[in-house]
Amino acid sequence: MALIGLHTVSNSRGVAYYPSPLARKILATAIDGPAGSRIPAPKEALLSFMYHCLYHRTGYSTGIPTTLNGHPEHSPGNDYGAEIRRLAGVVGVEIGETMEEMDEYLAAQGWRPKRDTLARLTGTNAWVHDRFFKEQGARTTGVTVYILKERALERGLVGGIERTLENNGLKIIRTTTLTEEQKRHAANDIRGGNWVDKKRKSEGLLPAAILIAVDAQCANLPMAYASEYERICAKQHKKQLREAIDEIGAPSLVHAADNTREAWEYIEASIPEEAAAIREEVERIAPAPYHIRLQRLASPTYGIPYAKHYLHSKARDFIARRLS
Repeated sequence: MALIGLHTVSNSRGVAYYPSPLARKILATAIDGPAGSRIPAPKEALLSFMYHCLYHRTGYSTGIPTTLNGHPEHSPGNDYGAEIRRLAGVVGVEIGETMEEMDEYLAAQGWRPKRDTLARLTGTNAWVHDRFFKEQGARTTGVTVYILKERALERGLVGGIERTLENNGLKIIRTTTLTEEQKRHAANDIRGGNWVDKKRKSEGLLPAAILIAVDAQCANLPMAYASEYERICAKQHKKQLREAIDEIGAPSLVHAADNTREAWEYIEASIPEEAAAIREEVERIAPAPYHIRLQRLASPTYGIPYAKHYLHSKARDFIARRLS
């Protein structure tokens, strides 16, 4: 008996199965299939299946060749690579042979997930982790981004949000109200296009403004371990901010990047024309002295949660690799 997976356009366990614009495109271009069904058009069938194999499957277990070292190819029950090649032949395109080449093809077609979505997939996909999150040489800038939703602006909360963050030690660089076009790009490209509440309604919850700040305590940290520390800091800031402005039981009026990488992606998605100027401004802000960062790592507020999160992350990565 065949099994059917059913997913909505907006959400699947906190992450849209396909980003909403892509899911809607699959539906809009669907063609007639067997027994009165509707099936993806040939190109969308190829792209959506590649997306599923690279990002939804447990990484290396697809058996598709990879250029990343140290991971032997597996022999899954299904020959995913052969099916991808068959679909590519129907469309008449070259998609490469390796997972990395296929990922580049998806990126060129606008089908690679955004970084915040990729970050959520690392828990079950070791290839996604190794492909996108294994840089060792780069260092953080401490930049962080808060997306303010429509209802926050309607209620006149921008000033209070800025004061709360400044009281927590963040330096506000700028707050920009988004144009209609910028709102559309932000809504489509951030959070996998998912901006609905528990009742799947988005009224008042779409992006309306972007606030960019710098947390000096998270600046100049090696990427090898910075993202876990940044996540701890971001969680504390978001908790205090939401306690100050959100109503109990209501959807939050802010969404925040968890780390430096996500922050820059949010900026590029929302206000790309301002990105260069923002980078210059961030670079002018001196990072925190080493002794201050060490004190914070050792503090009860951040040190203990960081250690717990670090161990949890290592255990999660270990399980993901065992599954791969």
